[in-house]
Amino acid sequence: MGVTKGRISQIEQGKISGQDVLARYASALGGRLHQAIYFDDGDIAAIA
Repeated sequence: MGVTKGRISQIEQGKISGQDVLARYASALGGRLHQAIYFDDGDIAAIA
């Protein structure tokens, strides 16, 4: 996946957000990250 030792160290030390890690992982798999908020009344709000 082309992840350097330095990048892994940053992830382990919490210097990179989980969202950034997931977005890069999705990209490496040929996709993209999509997030949404699901409300109890059935509404859905997309995030980025």
